[in-house]
Amino acid sequence: MLVIACSGRIYEFQSFKSFDDKIWHRNDTVSFEFVSPDDGVKNLYFYLENTEEYPYNNIFIIAKTKQDNKLTVDTLEYLMTDGHGRWLGKKIRNSVENLLVYKTNIKLEKNKKITVSLEPATRRIDRTEGDEYLPGIVKIGLIVEPVKNHPNEKENIR
Repeated sequence: MLVIACSGRIYEFQSFKSFDDKIWHRNDTVSFEFVSPDDGVKNLYFYLENTEEYPYNNIFIIAKTKQDNKLTVDTLEYLMTDGHGRWLGKKIRNSVENLLVYKTNIKLEKNKKITVSLEPATRRIDRTEGDEYLPGIVKIGLIVEPVKNHPNEKENIR
């Protein structure tokens, strides 16, 4: 199924999880499953929406990708603000939207199921354990895009 986003980009898959209380709890694993409609090279992005109550200038996400019987685990860090504390991304009303690059130019096979699971992993510098929850997180999502849309695109955050 192809979905056209308001930016004119064509996405093969989009799915989002909203946090009603605007809090992403440490034990709240968010999972997305999709099946590629064709053989091809794809880009995978995370959509992240936060409010100004988010207390950090970055976010760490543990991403687990299962394709066939192969599991890949990545610990990823994304900047949320610039060096002056200004929010990166697109400001909409009381929140900020970011499209974060997860994997680029990966080959997916037709009719193969892919599962991507996400967990927050942010902690304070003075602590060894992670935060119990991340306040200010409104929504997180997974977006899959055919590479042919933007072959010269290199930005990490839009």
